[in-house]
Amino acid sequence: MTERAAAALPRPPEILEFDVNLRKDHRALRSWLKAEWGYVDGALHAIAYAPPDALGGELMRASRESAEAAFVTSAYSFKSLADTLAPLLERAPDGRVTPGGRTSVVGLDFDASVAWPAYNWMGVSKAALESINRYMAVHLGPIGARVNLVSAGPLATTAAGGVPGFEHLAESWPNRAPLG
Repeated sequence: MTERAAAALPRPPEILEFDVNLRKDHRALRSWLKAEWGYVDGALHAIAYAPPDALGGELMRASRESAEAAFVTSAYSFKSLADTLAPLLERAPDGRVTPGGRTSVVGLDFDASVAWPAYNWMGVSKAALESINRYMAVHLGPIGARVNLVSAGPLATTAAGGVPGFEHLAESWPNRAPLG
């Protein structure tokens, strides 16, 4: 799917395999980026996963392992990706440290201020993601990296197809969205 999307771009980029939950992939990513580019202007975290019993059903019936998988992949991974890239975020092309916000780490989010139907452990993970974002801003700010989350609301994407009850969530969005 990634290769098909990349092929449609005017200049298809190189595709790197990266499992956010594997330390070896983090090391390989940092090494590749350092060798190819030397620094990174910014990063987008658009990663989320929850096992089937952690979505759609009842929050109380999800296993501990499913809740942990949702948290680690959907929230903790934001920190782990930023940690992997941090040494490459603080250097300009000429090697200077770049205070003042030259770089940015952005994550995709979904409103975690309320409980959304069927979102269950993904909603809990998104609340954790929002908290992690605040702490990361404190820790990455001194190296000149801005840290932010963006939410576009429920979009009918391939990932949305894995959320049982997504249609209900999308239908209720206009009446419950933070900005109306």
